[in-house]
Amino acid sequence: MTRQTLSEPLVEAILFATPEPVRAHDIASAFGASIDDVAVVVDRLRAGYEERNSGLEIRQIGDAYRIYTKPELADAVGHFANRSKVGRLSRPSLETLSIIAYRQPITRGEISRVRGVNVDSVVQTLTERGLVAEVGRESGPGRAPLFGTTPLFLEKIGLGSLSDLPPLASFAPDPAAAADIERALTAGALDAEEETAVADEA
Repeated sequence: MTRQTLSEPLVEAILFATPEPVRAHDIASAFGASIDDVAVVVDRLRAGYEERNSGLEIRQIGDAYRIYTKPELADAVGHFANRSKVGRLSRPSLETLSIIAYRQPITRGEISRVRGVNVDSVVQTLTERGLVAEVGRESGPGRAPLFGTTPLFLEKIGLGSLSDLPPLASFAPDPAAAADIERALTAGALDAEEETAVADEA
């Protein structure tokens, strides 16, 4: 891989992609430049932001740099971010979401059988957050709702389509465990009414 030369697009991309302030020394060391070279590139970026009246600005925190929203836009941006925030998911929610992603379309009963607990409240939470949705009904007795993931789910995990999901084997500690998971997720559906009662989420 050819080593990148220090440039405005490169420094901007680094600052954009890094959640914490980035030290000028670290940028300089990574690309064979001096701290002064980094300062010159950052100054050019700042000038470009000002010239086009960008909503962003680069601030220096000690010996590091970070991209921020302009102060006058902070309230509006914060309001929007809070409206669209999915929020941190609990472990039961993540487990349930994973089962839906790999086995969809799937009923609540099937999910409960795989997890060993009642998932009604968890599925409701995932639905309210826009990560899963009802995508149809079973054809058999009771016509239980079938659930699948939404475009927002793909957006949040950064995938273009469900075919980009990694194979289950990559998460398993060994091939035998992977096979057990695959069997559990792909086994035939049980009618929700015929399932035994399972414990509620703790």
